[in-house]
Amino acid sequence: MSGSLRVNVREGRWRTVRAHPLAILATTAAALDVVTTTAILSSPRFAELNGLLSLLSGVHLGLAVGYFTLLCGLLSLATWLRLGWLSTLCGTYLVVAMGVGGGVNNLVLFSTGASLYDRLPVDPTVAYTSLLAVSVVVALALISRHDRVPWRELGVGVLLFTAGELLTVGLRFL
Repeated sequence: MSGSLRVNVREGRWRTVRAHPLAILATTAAALDVVTTTAILSSPRFAELNGLLSLLSGVHLGLAVGYFTLLCGLLSLATWLRLGWLSTLCGTYLVVAMGVGGGVNNLVLFSTGASLYDRLPVDPTVAYTSLLAVSVVVALALISRHDRVPWRELGVGVLLFTAGELLTVGLRFL
């Protein structure tokens, strides 16, 4: 079994984890966002747009970095375990929202001094929310190709995620 790992999910149950392109891409995107966000938080030149991370870094930088690393790690783990639609949703979110919306944006910010969101003709919050909507649509397209779409669970997940994002955006304006 080359290139695979056996993970004990629950007592007595084992699941084989194989590297697949979405998991590799999602983990790379998460790592890029963690590294660049850590640099943003520790630099006095730049301000983090995520209100929750700004609030946590105001308490202690290690708290913000630890929270963000844990979040990215859990989403990456969910992608690697191949839990059906949940893995696809987590992986797509990591690639689109955290990889492009976070990591690439932070790299552009470091190199040019202005973020991608500053260059758009719309409010940065609207641009980021649109990017999140794109990630959900792409995930739904990928899920519906292989599985039945679990609308109830997906709806609850999207509502909770939206509430979390609105809370994060609201914290930025306090």
